[in-house]
Amino acid sequence: MYECDYDIFDGLSAIINYFLSTELYKKKTNTFDNLVKNLIDVILSTQLMIPVKHIFSNNIFEKNAINFSLSHGMAGPLSVLTKVLAKGFYYKNIYEARDFIINNYVNNSVLMDKKIIWPRRKELASGIIELYPIRPSWCYGSMSIAMQLYKACELNNNNNAKNMAIESIRTLKKTNINSWNMDSATVCHGLAGALLCVNNMGQMVSSDELIQVKTELEEEIYNKCSKKYKYRFYNYNFLPPSFKISEADISMLTGSTGVIMTLMTVISNSNMHWTDILAF
Repeated sequence: MYECDYDIFDGLSAIINYFLSTELYKKKTNTFDNLVKNLIDVILSTQLMIPVKHIFSNNIFEKNAINFSLSHGMAGPLSVLTKVLAKGFYYKNIYEARDFIINNYVNNSVLMDKKIIWPRRKELASGIIELYPIRPSWCYGSMSIAMQLYKACELNNNNNAKNMAIESIRTLKKTNINSWNMDSATVCHGLAGALLCVNNMGQMVSSDELIQVKTELEEEIYNKCSKKYKYRFYNYNFLPPSFKISEADISMLTGSTGVIMTLMTVISNSNMHWTDILAF
């Protein structure tokens, strides 16, 4: 199995999310049912363990590992299972699949520099974890994981996991944004993705801390805008093991279009629906 077989980027979770976002599930009920059942089966039969030979840029794992991210990891399936249950659907073993993922997040959080985070990947057999780069971005960051964990636990009343999700974001608040390794303003790797997560959490949780983080993120994004950049914002990406590249990009996920759409969404304080594809 590859991560792209099940993830929210290319896999089963992405297809289910599309059916939900477009309401195609109302017309293609049998197809939708089979997709959800297949995802549940994949989660429970494989426990989302990726064979070592299928792990991108692997240089630390010797055995199968699990991915904790939203873009390519467990948080993607968790997000669609949460949406499916919120719409009142029930499938055999869906609660077991959801709770398996929740428990993995609860049991594998990491306290580092007073921040509650989750690894990018972990080899459960040995406990070896992959952390670099540590940043609260949409794709591989603890901010998006905390958001999905909170949403899932709202439905199953798992207060322990829900409080962990809130505390993860609060511990980030205690640190300076400049220390987040997020030079990019973009959605996937940068500040816009974090802002979307904080904005979404703020719609569920009343918190002065979230409001302050939201304000700081907006200001930081405005400060990144420059006429010297072709599209006003640059995308900075980290490639393993430790070097950074900069890109002029106009796309939604890793470019300036996504930054502008994020600011429009936050300022308007309304659901502009394009964030549905990002599992919000």
